[in-house]
Amino acid sequence: MSSPAGDVENQQQQQQRESPPAADAAATSPPARFSPLAAVGFGCLTFNSVTAIYRSGDDPIAICSVAFSYVALVLLFELFRRHDGGGGGGADSRRLLMRCVWLLTTLLTLMFSYKVAAIMPLAMAAVVCVMAVAAMAGLFWAFGCFEERRRRPVG
Repeated sequence: MSSPAGDVENQQQQQQRESPPAADAAATSPPARFSPLAAVGFGCLTFNSVTAIYRSGDDPIAICSVAFSYVALVLLFELFRRHDGGGGGGADSRRLLMRCVWLLTTLLTLMFSYKVAAIMPLAMAAVVCVMAVAAMAGLFWAFGCFEERRRRPVG
């Protein structure tokens, strides 16, 4: 006769033999599905960026800012796709992903707040700058304080 504890151990060992390692599971995960909504959003972003570059004429600063914004947004979408997909990376790759997202959003926030503050009266420009700094600090705090931690078993 086998004890109930022995049966549980045998079942756990059987499950460990049958389950693939984490790297194999990530390699065999299905590719990301095509999303028509994402394609429409990407098409609108591309159309608006091309239109903005065309309308900026001979202003190289405006062309560079539109091009940088476009590239940064495309990179952010890719980073979000990787984050939502789960990927095969561990905690270090997830931390790197979060840092890249923070860096890109910080650069975009600084650039957009500079553009908006340039056309505002001085008092409103100061408010825009304070709000941009508060948003960057809040995002930095959120990414630093709410990292995924190992969950401890209850009980």
